[in-house]
Amino acid sequence: MRRFLNNLFRTILTTSKASERNHSTRRARLQLHGLEDRMVLSSAATVGNILSIGVSAGVSPAQIRTLTLTELNAASKNPLIKVSDSVQGVLGQFPINQIATYEIAVNGNDNVTINDSQGFPTAPLPFANGSNIILISPQGAAGGTNNSFTLDGNVPLPSSILETYTASPTSAAASTLAVDGLNFRISSAISAVTDTIPLQGGGVLVVNASGSQNVTLTPQILADTQTLSGLGGGGGSTLTYANKNFIKLNESAPSVTVTVNAPFATILEEGISVNTSGVGDDVVVAAAGVVTSVVTKGSGSEVLVQSNAAQVNVEGDSSTNPTTTVVIGKSLGNNTDVTSGIQANVLVIDAKTLDVANNGNDSTQEKVTVTQQSISGTGFFGNSSVVVNYGGVGVVNISGGQLANTYTVEASSLNASFGSQINLNDDSDKFFAVNVDVDARSGLDLDVIKRTLQATGEININAPAGKFTNQSDGDILVSFAGGLTSQIDNDGFTVSEEHS
Repeated sequence: MRRFLNNLFRTILTTSKASERNHSTRRARLQLHGLEDRMVLSSAATVGNILSIGVSAGVSPAQIRTLTLTELNAASKNPLIKVSDSVQGVLGQFPINQIATYEIAVNGNDNVTINDSQGFPTAPLPFANGSNIILISPQGAAGGTNNSFTLDGNVPLPSSILETYTASPTSAAASTLAVDGLNFRISSAISAVTDTIPLQGGGVLVVNASGSQNVTLTPQILADTQTLSGLGGGGGSTLTYANKNFIKLNESAPSVTVTVNAPFATILEEGISVNTSGVGDDVVVAAAGVVTSVVTKGSGSEVLVQSNAAQVNVEGDSSTNPTTTVVIGKSLGNNTDVTSGIQANVLVIDAKTLDVANNGNDSTQEKVTVTQQSISGTGFFGNSSVVVNYGGVGVVNISGGQLANTYTVEASSLNASFGSQINLNDDSDKFFAVNVDVDARSGLDLDVIKRTLQATGEININAPAGKFTNQSDGDILVSFAGGLTSQIDNDGFTVSEEHS
């Protein structure tokens, strides 16, 4: 029996080892398991008198993440500022009086909104007076793209408040917004700024631009706002605004074009002024729905007034030796222009040249009066009640339309004299009539030019007590005893003279 058991045990062990040697082992396949996506959450915390806020990135331009700062307990002595995230909810509430600086870091597709709609009797905005609000990107990071800053609400600032927005020309420095004792610093991480805080009667928003980009003012009709773009190379190069009485744009870079395309007034808006100081700057008034003023202090500038529904005032660079050119009219191409878009008065002072161009007009007959200070009449401007007033202008060039037109050149009073050279240009194939009235005080220097020989022109000169002298080139001098001499230059016109 013992021998049997030993043999059986030996057989089992031998069979088991053989089986182990012949069995093919299966090896486990190594795999990488992805960890759960983790996004850094928005946060808010104070360190001393600094409130640091980090905004998590929005998912996409279609899903902006908004951080909102509003005030709580505004009527109390210890108001709070509430910081809310559109995804996470309330991040915290902090005592306003203990905070001097707000550092807000954006990460892409973020909007930071300061809202004053709760009303703030102690301060118009939810900050302590003199606070610094810094909109930055995280340390060492670019801050992503499509970040914006919004300042809104429905509580008006006092009429004494002056808002000043200064756009940085480069990304190296921050743009700034100073309002009601607060200082906003806007880094290059913020591309667009919206400011719709109401300014009461007389309130002014001053915008300073010094970059080399062209600046454009355009309407946002559905939002009832205006947008200034191209303000600089740093943060907030685009500024959208509303609820301001007056807008003052200062542009100081050379060879920049500022285009004003504002056909309507936003809420509360009463006037826009554009001030350029760079050499060779141009201003285009494509549309003006409120009183618009343009001042060019840099030499060699040009101002083009294409269309207006409210008065436009233009002041050149010098009252003694102006170099600014002012053009009234809109180009149709092929060297033709029209003044049909001029629906309200225009004032031009201190300009080297004033060009009023309507040679593309082929639909209305013109009957125009030109004095030493004004241009007016029917069929010339889009509104026959329009008057273009001018002063301190070296040369006034007027181009008539394509129909048979009549122009009258006369002083507005007996004691007035012409300080500008007047050029009347007609390139139509129709009859062109010019009536001239001069006296001893006129001192008129008039050049009448008909650019086509397909039609005749006639000049009728009325000069009581004047002496007519016909020059060899056909030009006419009208002199007065003890008075000023007027000169009428013409080419190919029939001239009639009246001495009484």
